[in-house]
Amino acid sequence: MLNGLISETDSIIKAILLILSSKYKNNQEIEGEEKMTEHLINIIGFLVITPSNPDNHFDIIQAILNLMEKKVWNSKSVYRRVRIYIALFNYLCSQSQDMLPYHIPRVDSNDTIFLGDDTFQTGLVQLLNTVFEKIINIMTELNNCEDRESQAMLSMSMTSTAACLTQNMNKSENMSKFIQKLVKKGEKSYVKCKRFITNGYLEKTKKYIQRKYEN
Repeated sequence: MLNGLISETDSIIKAILLILSSKYKNNQEIEGEEKMTEHLINIIGFLVITPSNPDNHFDIIQAILNLMEKKVWNSKSVYRRVRIYIALFNYLCSQSQDMLPYHIPRVDSNDTIFLGDDTFQTGLVQLLNTVFEKIINIMTELNNCEDRESQAMLSMSMTSTAACLTQNMNKSENMSKFIQKLVKKGEKSYVKCKRFITNGYLEKTKKYIQRKYEN
């Protein structure tokens, strides 16, 4: 990327995804799934400044979604899936900005290439809806389970989603109510499993949300 080799960068990222799929598709070991999660989150972070394919703007994001759908996940890795979907949601929100938070010198990113492109924006909104729906589906699935481990994962998922929405979405009364609903549900789930996890992240997120909505 630093040398302007955009198509080669694209090919390398796709090759990495193929390797991850091959190595972890049927691997349900927690350690392996944690490694795959970290790899995917790193890739998604790098994509923020990576120019998209003009013929298929979000082909790499679609490839990541396909990888996650085809993978056989360990039942204890639900929160890892949520983390990846939230990373995807953060990436997509970044691509809606008129100016990205950072750039690589001499490389035009999507904020320059596709600014004002209706096709790009339409695909972006569709994927945002898809990714958020997947997050909601996971939380609905967890909500139907009463065991402490599921409630712990639900609490962390609700908290992370509330933080993600606070960071990325415009302030509005409806959004504020929805975020508060997530936080309250996260607190309720935490009460059911408070001996299973600590609530430090939940408390920090509540303070973060309060600061954002006070500004």
